[in-house]
Amino acid sequence: MKELLKLENCCIVPEVKDWKEAIEVSLRNLIAQGYCTKEYQDAVFEMTEKYGAYYVLSDEMALIHASNAKGVCKTQMAVTLLKKPVLFKDKTEQVQILIALVAMDSTAHMQGLQAVSEIFSDEQKIQSILNSTKPEEIYQLFLENGK
Repeated sequence: MKELLKLENCCIVPEVKDWKEAIEVSLRNLIAQGYCTKEYQDAVFEMTEKYGAYYVLSDEMALIHASNAKGVCKTQMAVTLLKKPVLFKDKTEQVQILIALVAMDSTAHMQGLQAVSEIFSDEQKIQSILNSTKPEEIYQLFLENGK
């Protein structure tokens, strides 16, 4: 898990103006560090316009991703907590936790998806993320569940 999620890719943001800014914020560090390019972000926007917000998986969480064909350089995750929820295109869920996933292939990110599944099947763990005041708290929760 330590290779898939770095502390500097966990952040807490007070609020965003809309779903587009939420996507930008969730991918910002991954683009800046060279894990993906802006082309990947554009692919997420393009797919959202075409298919809706297919990545909103629960009331609290969106797994921001697109096809691994466009703009992916290395596999990596980022976790962003929005203190004020945001609505995504065509959705009614109030999303606060954005998990951005950039994957080179269909298997490289499986450990991360297992951790996400472990966390989001437990209401207490979800609440721990929502109550986080420091990125380190979010990072630690993912490390503990990514074994």
